[in-house]
Order: sequence, then structure tokens, then C-alpha cells
Amino acid sequence: MIAVESGEITTASEGRVQAQYVLTEDQITPDGVLVARDPGIGITLWKVAGPLVATQTTVEGLYPGDTWSGRTVTWTRERCRGGRLTVTLSSDPNLFDEDQVVTATVGGRKAGGVRISPAGTAELPVRIKPVNGTCRVVFRVAKTRVPGGGDRRVLGAHFSTFGYQP
Repeated sequence: MIAVESGEITTASEGRVQAQYVLTEDQITPDGVLVARDPGIGITLWKVAGPLVATQTTVEGLYPGDTWSGRTVTWTRERCRGGRLTVTLSSDPNLFDEDQVVTATVGGRKAGGVRISPAGTAELPVRIKPVNGTCRVVFRVAKTRVPGGGDRRVLGAHFSTFGYQP
């Protein structure tokens, strides 16, 4: 059962669910630390502390079934207490021959930025604060390219993982 206001997950006897680790499908992001992820089957292992809380996290701006973004990606979490979001990013030297720049905004204000070399990866940590219980981060990719060869997508950067820590 899920308590409507708090989102706490309880048992039928109304006891809180306590756990050290939780294995979830990729769309579920508990309050915790990302331990491991298997994108092939779409599961993630999280280290958690305290009672389990059901929240809804959405990511808009990625192509379906892919980590490629367009120009803008928006990460939103309901029942958010604030904390830090760390995004792992990469580029592609077959598509970009110079650094990619990704910036993050929270509440319309710049909250961070990073450069990604064409063959490199980078992490972008962002401090987040809730507004009416919701946290939202908007990422903007400076340059996009259309790969060609029948692929008409407008590609920006790979957003490989979103790690939220309360």
C-alpha cells in the first residue's frame, strides 16, 4: 500500500517497509544511491536508507529506448526533498569533432555545466531544491547534429544515468 500524502510504502498491517537495497525497473528511482544498472534488461540496484517512499521521476527529451538527447532534457521528481542529481554524459566522435557543452538550470537559474570531449564522458552534479514538493532540472545541449544515412534524429548528447541523492 502507498500512503497518499507521504508516498511511504507500507505492508497490509500498516508497517513501514524498511530495506538496505532495492532492485527496481529503470523507471523507478527511490531515495538512495545507485549501485548498479543493467540497461539490457532495464533494472537498477539502489542502496536505500529509511522507509521506502514511492515517488514518480520522469525524464523528457531522450529518444525512446535510447540515451541520446535532443537539444533539451527535463528531469522531474515528485515528492522530492531536494538533494543532488548527478548525470553521466557522453558524446560520440563519429558525430562531433569538438567538445559538447551541457548546462543545467533549476528554477530558471544556471545550476551547473560541463564540457564533454567527443570520445569522453563527464558527470554533471546539480544541487536541487523542491518547489511545492517537486524538483525539476532542465538540461540544454549547446550543439546538435543529424547523423544522416537515413537517421533524421537531431542528436545532442548521451544521458547515460541520472543518480539522485536526497
